[in-house]
This record gives sequence, structure tokens and C-alpha cells, in this order.
Amino acid sequence: MTFSQQPKMSGWREWLALPALNISAIEAKVDTGTRTSVLHVSLIEPFRKQGALWVRFCIQPLPEREDIRIVGVAPISGRQLLKDFEGHDENCFMIKTDLSLGNLCKEIELTLSTQDSEKFRMVLGRTALQEFNLTIDPRRSYLLGGEKPPATVSCPP
Repeated sequence: MTFSQQPKMSGWREWLALPALNISAIEAKVDTGTRTSVLHVSLIEPFRKQGALWVRFCIQPLPEREDIRIVGVAPISGRQLLKDFEGHDENCFMIKTDLSLGNLCKEIELTLSTQDSEKFRMVLGRTALQEFNLTIDPRRSYLLGGEKPPATVSCPP
């Protein structure tokens, strides 16, 4: 393994951004027990745009700030059946979008879930962790994104 291939260390929670969705800061739980990455949203509305299926949704990226709501729009890349901690199934839309974490940026697939999460509006799952080549230190937080929300970020084209 070369130095550039060595995994980067992440905390169990990190600040990240979803620039294509105009989300400059969202706190995510980094979870090796979850395969897919999940964005907790509300008001999901599928629609057709030039013959393709798209989805419009609302996200409150900072749970303690009810005054901040962002409307996201993206083409649907698939569907995913999610099971919550009580065993209830939810058939969710999936989208692909850029994710920025520290100085790393990659396109990931996100599952849009209406299951409410009190603390974290996003879960970064195992598949994204592998794509970013991350190892988790479960005792530490904010190793890549800093302890405060990041400033506006973008991913290179």
C-alpha cells in the first residue's frame, strides 16, 4: 500500500457539505453499521423533468435551527428499502450528489428518508466510507471537517 492509498482517519461524527444541493454544512453520523448513506428529509415530491424522474425534497440541515430549510432537487437514481430500528420498512428514493468532507470530494449515492432523526440529519454509511478510503476512530469527532460547520464549499468540476 502506497502512502496515498493509506486510509484517512475520520471521527464518529463529521461536518460535511452537499454543494450540488446547496447544503454548505450538515453534521453527519459516520456509521460502519449502515451500508448506505442516508439524508433525513421531509416533503418528498417526485416529478418528471424532460421525461426523467426527479425528486424535490426539504431538508433542515441543522436540527436546532428550524428557520433554516433548504429545498433540494435531483434526478432519481433508484429506490432502496430501508428498515428503521423498530423494524418498519420505508421505500426510499436514491439520488447521486457530490459530498465534500474536509479536503475530499466525491460523488456518492444518498438514500432520502422521511424517518425522523432527532440528532443527525445525515448518516454516512459504509459504502461512502470505502469510496473515501476512511477509517473511523469511534472515540473522536470532527477529524476531517472541523468542530464548527464549514464555510461554503464546492467540489471541483
